[in-house]
Amino acid sequence: MASHHDHNQNETRRETVLVLEAIERLSQKLETKMSQITDFAAQQQVDLTSIATTLNNIVTGIAALDVLISNFQNSPGTLSTADQAALDGVQASVKGLVTQAAAISVTPPQVAASAAAAKA
Repeated sequence: MASHHDHNQNETRRETVLVLEAIERLSQKLETKMSQITDFAAQQQVDLTSIATTLNNIVTGIAALDVLISNFQNSPGTLSTADQAALDGVQASVKGLVTQAAAISVTPPQVAASAAAAKA
């Protein structure tokens, strides 16, 4: 009877070792995934900082162009052909910048449930 008991204990130990090894593999896989997520998040932050800088430059550029337009419009007398062409060019630039800024997508991409499940 003692040998049957010993056999059961040995089998239980082997099963425990297998379960612990499986847990260790899952833990390592989870660490790898978390590291990948952290790396991705860091890169996204760099990208977002760059985008914010670009947007600030656009806002600054539009404000500067608005000043030039205002200066042209408030200048005394009639605009020369060259001044009118410059004003038209500045106004077109402002409209172009506003259009570009409005076209920036601010909606984060959505991960489909099936894609998220496949990555898990």
